[in-house]
Amino acid sequence: MWRRHCWSPGWPAGTPARASTAQTHVNRAMTKLHARDRAQLVVFAYESGLVVPHG
Repeated sequence: MWRRHCWSPGWPAGTPARASTAQTHVNRAMTKLHARDRAQLVVFAYESGLVVPHG
């Protein structure tokens, strides 16, 4: 699901993101936000409005 929504206009359509690329982005986000784990990134995403729950 994450890979479907993350793309760059410079990437050819249908080019998959590598797992190592995703891991690098997650690690950098954790460093910048001083997060202990990925769960804190999820909380930050919801609290900041980056992710909106649907239901």
